Amino acid sequence: MKTISLFFGLLITGILFSQPYNNDGDTLFASSFIHEIRFNFYHPAYYDSLMLSHTTDTYYVCDMVFDGVTFPTVGVKFKGNSSFNILSQKKSMKVDLDYIIPSQDLDDLNKFNLNNLYHDPTCLREKLMADFLNRNQLPGPRVTYAKVYYNNVYWGLYTLVEEVNKDFLDGWFNDKRGNLFKGDPSGDLKWINSSPSSYYNKYELHTNETQNDWSDLVEYLDKINNYSLSGIRDTLDRYMDVPGFLKYEALCDIFVSLDSYIGSRHNYFVYHDSITDRFRWVFWDINSCFGVFNQSMSVAQMEGLSMTYLGTPPQDRPLAWRLMQDPLTLQELSYWFCVFLQEDQFSNTALDPRIDSLSDRIRNDVYSDPNYTYTNQQFEDNRTIVVAADNKNYPGLKPFIGARRDTLTSQLAAYGCYLGTSSEGNPALLKLYPNPAHDGVTIIYPDGLNEEMIPQLFDLTGQCVREFAKVQAGEQKIQIPVSGIRPGVYLLRMGGARGTVPLRLVIF
Repeated sequence: MKTISLFFGLLITGILFSQPYNNDGDTLFASSFIHEIRFNFYHPAYYDSLMLSHTTDTYYVCDMVFDGVTFPTVGVKFKGNSSFNILSQKKSMKVDLDYIIPSQDLDDLNKFNLNNLYHDPTCLREKLMADFLNRNQLPGPRVTYAKVYYNNVYWGLYTLVEEVNKDFLDGWFNDKRGNLFKGDPSGDLKWINSSPSSYYNKYELHTNETQNDWSDLVEYLDKINNYSLSGIRDTLDRYMDVPGFLKYEALCDIFVSLDSYIGSRHNYFVYHDSITDRFRWVFWDINSCFGVFNQSMSVAQMEGLSMTYLGTPPQDRPLAWRLMQDPLTLQELSYWFCVFLQEDQFSNTALDPRIDSLSDRIRNDVYSDPNYTYTNQQFEDNRTIVVAADNKNYPGLKPFIGARRDTLTSQLAAYGCYLGTSSEGNPALLKLYPNPAHDGVTIIYPDGLNEEMIPQLFDLTGQCVREFAKVQAGEQKIQIPVSGIRPGVYLLRMGGARGTVPLRLVIF
């Protein structure tokens, strides 16, 4: 790969995303109301049995009534680490509908999680980030809310979280035959040796457990750690979806979700897609975003976090650290930051109304939650101010979003991304569609071109693959044909006397 300088203006938000192929769970997660789940246990000592289920990692059987529909003999068990050890009876849970009855499902899903909203006075963090991922069509679990009852006693408000399993893989990647690895308990992606057994206590295999073939993960780790830095991007492009990982890295940083690979070095999935024969990254366990997992930093330090933050030492996260040594990949990472920090994405303008509407939706159920570990005033306050509880400071959501955006806006200017400006000729005024494209694209200049321009299409090595006819000054709507061009990621440059305006374009 040639190392070249890619000068980005404000980038257009058309992106190549993973596309879900089925609709499993759409009704469940798209609903705007709070679900009601009633677990009916058969024995008086059910809670002791549930506590034991966490120790033995086995399911305990009960009946479940979900929004008035009965599901007999489902399996439930307590789950989690720090969320389990809080001083509250409200534990996170995993629910298996076909544990006893084969093929029993809910909206075509047979498993889901109930998270207890620990370490979040607002009860919003996990939902906000999950909705952001879903809106950008990035592979991560969907989240909604549920009121949970034990034997008709209200136990509290939970987030209902999608399970990452074969249904999830089939929906996102149209494939469920490959190996799914979870980066737990300590998935730092470091090389140990070529023996698969050396990695058994660092990762978990969640599909194809009977075959128990870890050779693909070992090969992946070998490529991450043992190949020359000078060719690391070319090497890894053959073994993984690098842009997918860069999106993961960018969003963990933007949301300061540090209980992740870039911080604590775990809480993620990698899936070996059997169709593309490459590893794909999946978000997981995002409930500590917006600065809850602070790695001993103050609120101000988290608000000012560098866009290349990787914990200390950064080399302990070899995938991210080695990729960041490639200037072109670092520039590409800045592109994803620029995309996600658009005004209609990560900003107070976009997120404050969402924070208010979700708070209104859950307020009554939070107030009546007998096992809520904060005060009602802390629930209200933490949207706008820092709340001190549990020996930590919880950043106020709205000011945190504003400060985080300001910090990253300043950092991204060095990469040619200028957020929130509207000067004449700034690409913020442009619209590009469709993107991805197959036959042709349209570029809209609302105020018209102020000079002649020659559109040129470059691949990511800097090679010009096509030059198009000159566009005259004053034009507002420009049609550019791209049929016959090899699928891939390109830069469409509108070249004029005053310089170039590069636009990211995906052709399929």
